[in-house]
Amino acid sequence: MRCQIAASNAGGLASPKHFHVRSAAGQGVTEVIHEFFDAAATTEMAAKLGKFVFHERVPVDRRQLASIVAAQTSTPNQTTMTIKVGDSAPDFTLVTKTAEGPQLIKLSEQIGSANILLLFVPMAFTGVCTKEMCDISTGIKDYEDLDAKVFGISGDNPFAQAAWAAKEAITIPLLSDYEHTVAKAYGVAYDQFLPEANLIMGGVPKRSAFLIDKHGVVRYAEVQDHPKDLPDFDAIKATLRAL
Repeated sequence: MRCQIAASNAGGLASPKHFHVRSAAGQGVTEVIHEFFDAAATTEMAAKLGKFVFHERVPVDRRQLASIVAAQTSTPNQTTMTIKVGDSAPDFTLVTKTAEGPQLIKLSEQIGSANILLLFVPMAFTGVCTKEMCDISTGIKDYEDLDAKVFGISGDNPFAQAAWAAKEAITIPLLSDYEHTVAKAYGVAYDQFLPEANLIMGGVPKRSAFLIDKHGVVRYAEVQDHPKDLPDFDAIKATLRAL
């Protein structure tokens, strides 16, 4: 990338110089002028936006700068960095529906009593998600014997999750990530779930597994890009045996 910085006098303004950059995404695209008060800010913006032509002073609504940067630096299907093995597990508080009503589950309050297996699933009442949660429920003793608690997480509301659990005999706690904050914190949220099937909703969690030890450290992490692919539960159990 080639960058040059041009300065111009800023008559009537607080700073003696303004630095300007004009970015053009391509032919036919409206150019956007960015105005800065120091060379360092201009250079930083150059690194973010890529291709520039520098221009004489043009008035700019600086209040729109943040949105301009976000629009021009984002890329399709851009996702947050996925939590990996060795990372501290991001804390969260989510709702689960129990027989006594909605209850709060805070991850940090669970850590230490057992190893924690978090299973993100895209949606309740869907075939692969139902199979996964039913298989885990049926085989939950395998995880209990390995000193692990298992939680399912989806973006469904807790009442829908409870209806799903009752219908399919799912016995593990289901946590409602209704605002998709936890999926985003763990870096597993789709930008668009299945656009080829016209399911363009964002924030849906990818099918994922995170095993967290008693110190709150992630010891196993697996994220499936395709919703039909299941985690490697044999590998998860092997990791548990090694803890």
